[in-house]
Amino acid sequence: MPCYASSKYYNAFNFNGNVVKCTACNDLYDDNPRGILLEDGTIEWSGRFDERYTEPTFCNERCLKCRKLPICMGLCPKEHVNGSSYCKEEIMDSPFSDSIVNFIDRCYKND
Repeated sequence: MPCYASSKYYNAFNFNGNVVKCTACNDLYDDNPRGILLEDGTIEWSGRFDERYTEPTFCNERCLKCRKLPICMGLCPKEHVNGSSYCKEEIMDSPFSDSIVNFIDRCYKND
């Protein structure tokens, strides 16, 4: 899973009963929430929102052919639900290989 919000059982609840999957979206206070907590404790989702959020975001030809998929894990689920199809590498500030080397250096640095 590329994100905690991709988990089927992860949900964020607002005091008024609104339910969202992603806490980074700022949609917890929207007038038209993606989900509502019902009195019996179940969640009523609008459309297939919860199913779409837990779908693998890398199930497309571009991602499946990419050698970096095991590290990247595809799009952010929020972006996937919103219909985006960009590649994370297109929006990075530095090359992907630099990110990997920097991560390894930080993790295995002998101080």
